[in-house]
Amino acid sequence: MKTTAICALGITLMALAIRERPDSADDFRSFYRAAHLIQSHESVFAHPSFCPDKHADGVFLPYIRIPSYAAALRPLASLPYTTARSIWLIATAIAMLGCARLFPGRRDRLAIALAFSFPLAYTFVLGQDIAFVLLITLAAAYIFSKQREFLAGLVASLIAIKLSYLPAVGLVLFAKSRRATLGLAIGVAIQLAVSFALEGLNWPAEYLALLKHPVFDIEPRRMLNIRAIITSLGMPSAIYLIGGILIYALLWFAARRMTLPNALLIALPIGLIASPHCYVYDAVVLIPLMVTVASSTNWSCTLAIVALTPLPYLALMTEHASFLLAGSSLVVLSTLCAAFSLYARDLPIRITGSVKPFSSGTAISSSAS
Repeated sequence: MKTTAICALGITLMALAIRERPDSADDFRSFYRAAHLIQSHESVFAHPSFCPDKHADGVFLPYIRIPSYAAALRPLASLPYTTARSIWLIATAIAMLGCARLFPGRRDRLAIALAFSFPLAYTFVLGQDIAFVLLITLAAAYIFSKQREFLAGLVASLIAIKLSYLPAVGLVLFAKSRRATLGLAIGVAIQLAVSFALEGLNWPAEYLALLKHPVFDIEPRRMLNIRAIITSLGMPSAIYLIGGILIYALLWFAARRMTLPNALLIALPIGLIASPHCYVYDAVVLIPLMVTVASSTNWSCTLAIVALTPLPYLALMTEHASFLLAGSSLVVLSTLCAAFSLYARDLPIRITGSVKPFSSGTAISSSAS
């Protein structure tokens, strides 16, 4: 009852933030536009700045997902824009409830963290889809724990809706299970086949061209990754590439020695800080990891708690160079420390073999509660 009351307060504040959303803050337009373009048999990458709800002048985000995802969203095109957006937000809320249900730790703590999450509130304001990415990952971990490894990989392949997270999740599955890797490969292949059937052979070139669009790279220093730190410090971009490779190497090393649920808890955050583009709403993928580590008593607990507050994300919305560097550095540092903390906690479990069932809500460790 206490948890419900606390969550209700956070959700109320979040609802007030959504009501005050300016018309210009709406990334859902790109998904709705793509659904319409699929319905009319046009390229999903056509009319990248067209506003589908009001035909207003201005610049709006292009669709930067694979075509098969737009096909899945096609039913939204038959609805008025405001109705479609409301359904989208309801689906996002249901996805977050699913994440809380599938979380292999203290669900009450995750629920409270989600209810007061600045990145999640920002997700609702913009109409972004990062909640589905987190739900897919937790669902794959749950299915894997039921000894259905191929199906877990098949479900994890849906991460292809946001390609920047696919390498990290794929690397974890490749490190843990051949069957899961096969499921992932087949699932991705099916989505790509559907995309080519819908858009022809040229869609990858169109997709890459849009990724290079200046609207996606206006201010790299506002991102939550190592690229933001390197840009703020004026260092060459080659260092970002080296750093990204090293981070993925660390993920591979850790994943081979961790249980799969724990390895997937760090996969999305690692994918976040190693990706070339990520923004405040992407920090939703950090929440399960930070909640897990914040319940511990080691040195990484404080950083995890800071990452759960609005502090680093508000810093990234300022105009001051020092605040931008501080915000991105806090996110990257807290992610790396939390990942190391969970890895260190997982080792005794792996050695003694005392992993509890995933469905019990305490699979991370007996100390997670």
